[in-house]
Amino acid sequence: MNTDQSRDLIRKTTDIKSGLSSLEVQKRIENNQINKVNDPIDESYLKIIFRNTFTFFNVLLVSIAVLFMVVVGPSAIGNIMFLIIMVANILIGTIQEFKSKRKISKLKLITSPKVIVIRNSEEHQILATEVVLDDIIKLGNGDQIPADCTLLEGYIETNESMLTGESDPIKKHEGAFLYGGSFVSSGSCYAIVDKVGSDTYISSIESKAKKFDRPKSKLVTSIMGIIKKLTIVIIPLGVLTFWHTLISTKSNWADAILAGGTTMVGMIPAGMVLLSSVAMAAGVLKTC
Repeated sequence: MNTDQSRDLIRKTTDIKSGLSSLEVQKRIENNQINKVNDPIDESYLKIIFRNTFTFFNVLLVSIAVLFMVVVGPSAIGNIMFLIIMVANILIGTIQEFKSKRKISKLKLITSPKVIVIRNSEEHQILATEVVLDDIIKLGNGDQIPADCTLLEGYIETNESMLTGESDPIKKHEGAFLYGGSFVSSGSCYAIVDKVGSDTYISSIESKAKKFDRPKSKLVTSIMGIIKKLTIVIIPLGVLTFWHTLISTKSNWADAILAGGTTMVGMIPAGMVLLSSVAMAAGVLKTC
């Protein structure tokens, strides 16, 4: 007998007023057929910091700054002020992603903490996360349905606006499917739990909503495209400038390195990236 057949048999032989026995509940818990959803693994704060810090051009700018300080010495401090723009850009990008991560982590569509179930012929009030597969639950006006269910006895109207956007109440008769996360707007009924945890419809929505994805604006995409194209000319031009300064003008090594590095820094549109980040951050603050 397959799993679906065994579950159908349970529903046909279990009395609505009796519900599951303690042994049946325990078996389902052991089989992980419980209404718990593991939060999707999202990006760590360390990974966000790493991604915003260790970009190609950030590494290039820091390498140039270190080279200036090692070869030219303390007098090169005035030539490495570009690091301020780089640090500001890193901070803005990192803080924005931190805020997005915190808001997404707080998203929770199942808000009802408790539900009434029938077990061992008695009513018990338990946490929504303790509901198991094939539990008989009692629903009334104002209750939030904790998992996907089938209505067995009674009549209710549900508000499924959170799931479908439909604001009108939906009439539910015996045999109707009840979506987890929807609310009972009127009536009362007994229902059997069809799906729990990650198998429910609302869990699939919540999982997609919590999946973190960096926003990609056309402005940022265009700037990144320009920067990638500049990659093939920045370093060669820096080397050529260094060589020209060293050989043609017969300057010393320090001046030649300073000239080559300054050429590369001047071609990196760090200010453009910073301005775009500031513009987006200002837009986010206005909409909050």
